[in-house]
Amino acid sequence: MTPDELKQTYRSVFGGDDGQKVIDDLKARFWFHAPVHAPGDTHETAYRDGQRSIVLSLIAMLQEDHRELPTTTIEE
Repeated sequence: MTPDELKQTYRSVFGGDDGQKVIDDLKARFWFHAPVHAPGDTHETAYRDGQRSIVLSLIAMLQEDHRELPTTTIEE
């Protein structure tokens, strides 16, 4: 699968209303709108940051140019 085909697959799965609901749920669960820092626990901080990075990667795949920084909404 080429990078463009993969990007199109992400868009077909997450580009509609249901996909946006899933993305919104992932943002709420995995530290998209909240600090990842866990005072006194570097392992928990790293764990949270890893969760958040997956959401960021998913959103980046849906951007027109996947190298753009993700925004809080998906723009088609």
